[in-house]
Amino acid sequence: MIILKDPLYGFISLEEPFKSLIETEQFQRLRNIKQLGLSYLIYPSAHHSRFEHSIGAFYLAQKIIEKISTEKAIRKDKIPYGKEFMAAALLHDIGHYPFSHAIEKSIGLLNGASHEQQTINIIRRGKIAEVIKKSKLNIGIICDFIKGGGKFGKLISGQIDVDRLDYLKRDSYYTGVAYGVIEVDVIIKSMEVVGKKYFVDEKYLPAFESILISRYLMYSMVYMHRKTLIANNMLRAAFEKAILAGEILPDEIAKFDDIDFIAKLRSSKTAAKNLINQISNRDLYQEAIIFKKEDLPNFKNIKNIKNISKIEKIIADRLEIKNYEILINILNFPKISESEILIAPSGKNLEKASPMVKALNEAEWNHWLIGVYCPKKHLKKIKKARGLIKKYLIE
Repeated sequence: MIILKDPLYGFISLEEPFKSLIETEQFQRLRNIKQLGLSYLIYPSAHHSRFEHSIGAFYLAQKIIEKISTEKAIRKDKIPYGKEFMAAALLHDIGHYPFSHAIEKSIGLLNGASHEQQTINIIRRGKIAEVIKKSKLNIGIICDFIKGGGKFGKLISGQIDVDRLDYLKRDSYYTGVAYGVIEVDVIIKSMEVVGKKYFVDEKYLPAFESILISRYLMYSMVYMHRKTLIANNMLRAAFEKAILAGEILPDEIAKFDDIDFIAKLRSSKTAAKNLINQISNRDLYQEAIIFKKEDLPNFKNIKNIKNISKIEKIIADRLEIKNYEILINILNFPKISESEILIAPSGKNLEKASPMVKALNEAEWNHWLIGVYCPKKHLKKIKKARGLIKKYLIE
């Protein structure tokens, strides 16, 4: 057994096979992958890692197992494959690339897998697979849980899962932003699993509303902070420069942590070296243009732009600047989906039972934007090219 001290939950005990899983090289790599990527440039204390978050998700999965296993009213719904359920929570982020989500949109240039698929790939081979097989756990069940499959998979990958419950609380704690404070214990204790549905008594509705309120506020204040978006796009541009120069290979990036990644970029013979040094010194690009939904009559066409780098290069050529001196960030469209949580005794989903949740879903569009960034020396030129840039974005 190993006992870890967590600032959110206190002491967390990990027995076998979980102790052996976290001692693998693949899991230890998560110690050096920041949970919030480059957000520490804005929130200096946000240096917490995917390692800590994964341990936290494991702890919450453990609490769910304990709750479902001991509560007489739902003993018939005891989670089968409980150890696989906890292993899925522990390993759900094992495939994350350096700086978490910052470079993921460019992974396709290396023909690399998404971090979700990379997680499955890692679990199915190497040391982690050996530990799982030695412990006689079912790898297929673990992977299915991580994909959100089966009766209890939504508690690993769903709208209100151990991943979200931990990251909102943990990110709030480390950034010092109070919006992510949620009553995790109340949420776990109040949720009933009946068949393949999740029920909550209406008296606990405020606790579940708080999750979605916290998510909305954390996205607007932390995850989508405009300076963070600029830094992320500079990192993405540096990564792409190194890829095109053949300095980073597909097999390497899956093994890199943040330290390896920065070292590789700093040794680059391309503009990647200058870009990573600018990021490290917080010498960030300027925000030249912001497009909102109302600025783009045909904004739905934008979703067809899969490789924004091509658009950046075309515009840069037209403006006679270097292609990495104009960066365009398109936020994903808000996803409005019905909640998996039903409110008892009415059986209504969370959106229908709570006008507040419905309003939050509609308000997601308030934070959607396209940002255009550049060095300070090109600020006037880029601003004057607003019409040109808009033309290439919506055509």
